[in-house]
Amino acid sequence: TGESRPCNVSRERAAASSRCEVSTLLGSPWKGRPEQKDNDMPRGDADVAIIGAGPGGAWTACLLARRGARVLLVDPSHPREKPCGGGVTGRALSIVVAAFAARELPAVRISAARFTNTAAGDSALVGLDDLAEPGGALIVASRRDFDGLLVGAARRAGAELLVDRVTDITRGRAGFRIDTSGGGSRMAPCVVGADGANSLTRRRLARS
Repeated sequence: TGESRPCNVSRERAAASSRCEVSTLLGSPWKGRPEQKDNDMPRGDADVAIIGAGPGGAWTACLLARRGARVLLVDPSHPREKPCGGGVTGRALSIVVAAFAARELPAVRISAARFTNTAAGDSALVGLDDLAEPGGALIVASRRDFDGLLVGAARRAGAELLVDRVTDITRGRAGFRIDTSGGGSRMAPCVVGADGANSLTRRRLARS
């Protein structure tokens, strides 16, 4: 929905859901941006830049923006369809329940899973209804729909979405400079890498 409500998500759950080390940023409320000095980061840029607008990045952007941070969310392609990753557990849905109503996400509920041993020629059917998962055990949904709802929630909360590919990230005295394929650059004192297994953020900033 378009309503912006407080997110009652604990620090540990938010960090786990985003797969990002942002627990110190998710305390409530956002403490505000540091006092700017001459030659500090330009006005109009972000408190936090999040690279990657998949579920982890978009949900982190939503949480931070709702707490008053200026958030820049950078991704060239989300929301998009993906051939994998459409299975969402009930626990995951319960974490992002403040982002959208369940009825907004077209999905198929999975009540059982069959495991087959082709070598032995037998199989077992495992029911999932008895699992103690809030919101049900498992659903399968379109990633375009699921990711789109999370990106929409982040934007309604106030995050800026920059549809561009990050080409480089450098650390400086004023914070982090994010260069993009469009030829521009943005600055932020904090950066969150939510850009997947081949993360450019990790490659540029991870300590050796």
